[in-house]
Amino acid sequence: MLKDVQGDARNAIGAAASDNLRWLMRWIVFLRVWLRAIVLASMAARSTLHAIGS
Repeated sequence: MLKDVQGDARNAIGAAASDNLRWLMRWIVFLRVWLRAIVLASMAARSTLHAIGS
């Protein structure tokens, strides 16, 4: 383990990187849910229009 200033600097960088990765993972999950909702809504609208047209 590093001591003093070097250890403190690496700890700060590691903590910041961890926070950034958590933020990125949350955005990826949000985008996947959002895209899935759009696709499902589009499919539901298309099937409704198809049923009305038949």
